[in-house]
This record gives sequence, C-alpha cells and structure tokens, in this order.
Amino acid sequence: VYDPLADELFWAVKGKGAHIKYGADGGGTSAPIHVSATETIPQAVISMDPGYGRDSVAVQRYCAAQSAILLQGVRNIRVLGSTGLNMAYVACGRLDAAFEEGSWEGNRGPKIWDFAAGKLLVSEAGGLTRDLTVCQVDRPLDLMQRSFFCASTSSLTHEILNTIDQDSGRTEK
Repeated sequence: VYDPLADELFWAVKGKGAHIKYGADGGGTSAPIHVSATETIPQAVISMDPGYGRDSVAVQRYCAAQSAILLQGVRNIRVLGSTGLNMAYVACGRLDAAFEEGSWEGNRGPKIWDFAAGKLLVSEAGGLTRDLTVCQVDRPLDLMQRSFFCASTSSLTHEILNTIDQDSGRTEK
C-alpha cells in the first residue's frame, strides 16, 4: 500500500512481518511495523469510513455505529477515505482500529482490491481482521465480501464489534 502524499510504502510478506519504507520513491529506508497495544475504546483512535452508501438505511447504520462508539468515550474518530491506508495505519499503530460496512446487494463498500493487501499487513503486524457481514466476533475477514474490520488487539476487537452489534440490534452468534 503506497501513500503518495507521505511517500511511504507499507509492505508485508506472509510469515516475515510487515514493514514501512520511508521515502519510497527515492530509495528510502525500511523499518518493521507493529500494531498498537490499545485495549479499550476510550484509549482508541478509530477510523470509520462511510463508503458510498447515501441511502437512509446506510446513513442510519453509519450514524448509529459512530454514535455508539462516541458514547463509549472513544479517544477520537477519523475518516481517511482509503481502505488500504486505514489498514496500513492500523498495522503501523497510527490507528487502533478501522472499519467500513458495505454489501453486494447495496453495491457499496470496499472490494477485494481495496483490502486484500491490508489484511496481510495487519496480520503480519500482529493485529486482527474480522468480517462485518455477520454478527460473529471471531469470524475471519472474508475477502469476497464488501466490509472490512481490523484492530490492534483482541480485547479492542471484541469491545468495538460488541458495541456496533448492540447498537444495530444484531446479537452475537
């Protein structure tokens, strides 16, 4: 995942960790990256992208999730607008979690090319990725779906997903 504004390249190899290359277009230097150790929502900086859903259901779901997280006392919420950079920033500890909901039926949300590299980055940096299409906290991220979730720690993952699920009326399976 390349960030052209910062001239940073985030890369990973399965089983060999995740890295960042500063000054990527001019040679630069590389360093290993790791997720943060953030455990709870009040300590977390979370990115929530609304995606392209602008119908009333999508807007209500986004606002409900954002409201639920704000009411838990989140440190801050960001909207970056790039699934790949969201996941890269979780991998390097700049963000503690990130997610975007979508669906094939509604033709909204990221696609496989938006988050396949991010899934590897987060995993190799020690974080977790999950599937948001069903209410199941431990379900792995399905690259063929249109939603993504990633976080730095298991406890933060569970807290965020349970907060989102409770507010949406879904119950954990």
